[in-house]
Amino acid sequence: MIPHGLRALALVFCGCVTVQPITPPAPVLAPARAEDPVRAALRSFLAAARASQFEAAFECVSEKWHRRYASAAAFGDDLAREPMAAERLAQVERSLEGPVQVAGTRATLGLGDGRVIVLTRQGERWVIDELDARK
Repeated sequence: MIPHGLRALALVFCGCVTVQPITPPAPVLAPARAEDPVRAALRSFLAAARASQFEAAFECVSEKWHRRYASAAAFGDDLAREPMAAERLAQVERSLEGPVQVAGTRATLGLGDGRVIVLTRQGERWVIDELDARK
């Protein structure tokens, strides 16, 4: 008498029975997370600054910037006159690809060469405190 397991193998080898590979089930993907609020704050600033919507851009910066500039118009004039503005905005955009480090009410994103963008939490939202700070 041929054991049951050997009989099954004989049927497979002689071609009488075909074996279909077992396909693992598709992985269950976690739902997409909403963008983290630090990156969202930076994206809002970038969009407003690039569109010359300086009132909106001014809302994305900390009280320190508000003390430095008398108004959103003054902030916008300075940004528009800045010869390196386009490059700085491009650096901010590239930083979005890296990790966000959050410690309490302070968040940083790396720019390279030991430089970071610093955001602070004011109330319920994140605002830009420094666009090019040293760690």
